[in-house]
Amino acid sequence: MSFVLSVLASKLTHRAVSKRKILPLHWHLKNQTMLDRLPSDTFHRSFIISLMGCCYAFLLVYLLNLYTEQQLEVSKFIKLNMVYSILLAAGACVLSVYRALGAAYRNKRLNR
Repeated sequence: MSFVLSVLASKLTHRAVSKRKILPLHWHLKNQTMLDRLPSDTFHRSFIISLMGCCYAFLLVYLLNLYTEQQLEVSKFIKLNMVYSILLAAGACVLSVYRALGAAYRNKRLNR
C-alpha cells in the first residue's frame, strides 16, 4: 500500500510542479537531509518507503508480542489495522511529496 501511494504522490507532485500549480522546494547544500538521500527515481524511492512500512509492521508485531497480546479481539484488530494503515499512508505520502518537491527544484536548476 505504501508503495502504490508513494508512486501516486510522486507522480501527482511532479505533474503539479510542471504545471506550476505548486512551487518546488529550494534545497541548499548546507541543509542536506536524510530525506534528500532517498533515491531520485520514483520506483526505487517508493520501494524504499514500502520497505520502511514493512519494518514498522514487524516492529508493531514485536511490540504486541512483547506486551503478550497474543490474541486480539476482531474489533481491536480492525481498529489497530485501520490506525496503522492510515498512519503509514500519511507518512508515505508526506515523504514522497517532500522528496519530489526537492527533486523538482534540483531538476529545474540542472536544466538551466
